[in-house]
Amino acid sequence: MYRTDGNVSPAGADLQVKQGYLEGSGVSAVSEMVQMIQASRAVEANVNMIKFQDDALDRLLQAAAPH
Repeated sequence: MYRTDGNVSPAGADLQVKQGYLEGSGVSAVSEMVQMIQASRAVEANVNMIKFQDDALDRLLQAAAPH
């Protein structure tokens, strides 16, 4: 069973379902892979920036702490 909470529009009268046919992809695998790699690199850059800021704050707090 399938149920959706969104609006559903009925298929047109000319729609046919044929046995043995494969549905084509709606996306380009190459462009989606490129976008995924770009997103992964952006996340990695942000993680590295957070680590850099954390290390800098740690060094600042250690330098300011009384010995």
